[in-house]
Amino acid sequence: MGEIIDLLYYILDLSCTINRFFSVYPQGRIIFFHEDFHLTQVCSLYIEIKLRKNFFFYFIRLIQLFETFLRVYERAQQSNEISDYIEIFEETKYETITLFNDLLASCCIDSLLNNDNKSENVESIINIFSLLITEKRFLAAYEDYFNLCEIIDLVHQTTGLLDDQQIEFYTDGVKQAIEVYGTPSCKRKLTSVKTSPSEGSASANTSVKQSTNTNVQMIQDLFPHLDEKYIQVS
Repeated sequence: MGEIIDLLYYILDLSCTINRFFSVYPQGRIIFFHEDFHLTQVCSLYIEIKLRKNFFFYFIRLIQLFETFLRVYERAQQSNEISDYIEIFEETKYETITLFNDLLASCCIDSLLNNDNKSENVESIINIFSLLITEKRFLAAYEDYFNLCEIIDLVHQTTGLLDDQQIEFYTDGVKQAIEVYGTPSCKRKLTSVKTSPSEGSASANTSVKQSTNTNVQMIQDLFPHLDEKYIQVS
């Protein structure tokens, strides 16, 4: 049991540290995305970056580490010994998923909207989609806060490089993840009336002023909690 809790705090510390770093240095997202980031070398306030050209490495490690933890945590939940750590688990889940989504938005989606190396960025996103639908626990956790189908739709509308078969494959993967591992609130996505990404996102958040810039609007449709100034700086 002690090892599980240690891993929980480790992931929380990792995600919080990087999230705080990004809040004061937004350009750091691009650095992390394009470098080989070793999770095992992270210690509290220090992050060691080992330069490589495998920008996909970080996403793989983050997803796989949290997916492994979720599997262990599911087994441990059957015991009352872990009940005192539910709040820490939820905080860890939120920080990890938010970090992942921040990198996805900043390093993939923004580049697509700016028409930067469109084919290369679509390939990166497809690789991430393919990994996500195999790590269904992580994907279900992601769906608690965000909506992968909206991102898939945005990639399709922006690039036209996803065919109907790919869209159906990824969408089915999301549904399967929610059906098997989703929380009750997450599972309501499967029964709710389908709306377009722009309609769903706009109704979900009215506290953030909507931009008149088309590119910024597309990002706000996916991430309604982000204001225009933050998106432009990123």
